[in-house]
Amino acid sequence: MTLRHRSLLVGLLHSDSAMPSGSFAFSWGLEELYDDEVLSDKERFSDVLEWYLVTRWASFDRFFVHHSFLASPERRRELDLWCTAASTGAAGRESSVRAGRALLLAWSRMGLTRAADFTQLIHAGEVHGNLPIVQGLIYAECGMDQSMAAGVSGWTFLSNLASAAVRMGHVSALASQKALIDTLDGLAELLDSPIPETPTSWGVIQDIAMERHALRTSRLFAS
Repeated sequence: MTLRHRSLLVGLLHSDSAMPSGSFAFSWGLEELYDDEVLSDKERFSDVLEWYLVTRWASFDRFFVHHSFLASPERRRELDLWCTAASTGAAGRESSVRAGRALLLAWSRMGLTRAADFTQLIHAGEVHGNLPIVQGLIYAECGMDQSMAAGVSGWTFLSNLASAAVRMGHVSALASQKALIDTLDGLAELLDSPIPETPTSWGVIQDIAMERHALRTSRLFAS
């Protein structure tokens, strides 16, 4: 099997909705935005996905996935601490760590050596286990190339949001797939653009929504 074909097949594996991605329990503020009527069912859901993609993933998550993919173990530890420090809201930080650790646990149980090693660093209190850092680590260890890793990260970010909207009843299953199709060109353009020099996030509204969501006593998602 060629490296190119292996990268493609591993990318498909990680993009499968049945693969534990660490993010299934999180809506990243989407639940609160609908409950507070900041978003409504009249919104084009592809616009919602693009808004999340541009204001958060493209300038923040993508940066850390890229550098974690390439990093030495020591550099990855530094990146994880940086990712925590650069996250603007407590609820967002907690969600990133919980999702990252869930992904890490799944791959540790499936025998991935670097996942188990990174888990030991978490137990030692040396790292937190943020999702983009864990994604970069696992995608590299599983044999994806750098381009595929970025694409899978962006796709899983979008598909998890779409899944959350369907489970909340704001978008039909068919409409969510159409929205994902409509967002593909935008994701492709972002993947062709240079990696940001520094991580930034303009998802202030989503961050506020996650903080408000954390105060709710009744909710469907963890964020």
